[in-house]
Amino acid sequence: MTGKLIFEWSLLVLGIVALVYAMIVIKEEKKSFLENAITIKIGPFSFSIPSWWGATESNDNFQKYERTDTRYEWFCEYHYNETGKNKRSIEQHIGDILEEKKIEFDQDGVIIANPVSFRKVKMFEHHPEIKFARVEGTATQAGITRIYFDCFLLHPNENEDDDSYLLAFSWSSVLNGAVEGPYFEESLYSIR
Repeated sequence: MTGKLIFEWSLLVLGIVALVYAMIVIKEEKKSFLENAITIKIGPFSFSIPSWWGATESNDNFQKYERTDTRYEWFCEYHYNETGKNKRSIEQHIGDILEEKKIEFDQDGVIIANPVSFRKVKMFEHHPEIKFARVEGTATQAGITRIYFDCFLLHPNENEDDDSYLLAFSWSSVLNGAVEGPYFEESLYSIR
């Protein structure tokens, strides 16, 4: 064998080893997230978020997180509002939020969640009065910016005069949606 052939085979073997290592790290990432998760509280709710998210804004009823260790075009926000008396349905409410943020979902790329897809959330199993809506997918914001948006709205009370709600959303560029999106979704599954 010539030196060039040995080098090429060594490079191939190193590439395969690197891919196997990357697969192991990715597989263990969810387990690592669950072991190192941070519990946050907003309003009457608490849930777990990844330890690598950095809080960039925070008060009793609002929290914003970003990846401060990278240049990802991604952030998520959690809002709790306990004021107001409005008789709009949860569908109207989430529609109003999307209109306010000037977000228009692609018709072929939108996913609308229903209670079946959220059975994993323990809180919903014993509280049928809780109403929620979730919409996610690729969208255009303000007619210009292409984004991946995941929006979750929860009304914890079926009392029509009570408009308290928890709003959580993840905003990212289309390419970065798959990076932090699964962890945002996992945070929703952990709501208590």
